[in-house]
Amino acid sequence: MRVLVTGATGFVGSNLLSRLQSTRKDLDVRAMSIIADKLKKKIGDLDIKIVKADVMDYSSLTKALD
Repeated sequence: MRVLVTGATGFVGSNLLSRLQSTRKDLDVRAMSIIADKLKKKIGDLDIKIVKADVMDYSSLTKALD
């Protein structure tokens, strides 16, 4: 199953990413942010795909889930 975490640079989103990564090995976790560089620093060495997208842009959301 694929999971897209929006707001991944925030407090809740970044903690959700680490929790999903450590407890659910069966998930394809993706972190979404408009500013990918900021997110890379925030999540560190987690094995999570970072996608650049905006929740207000439908086409970027569909690409984020592909």
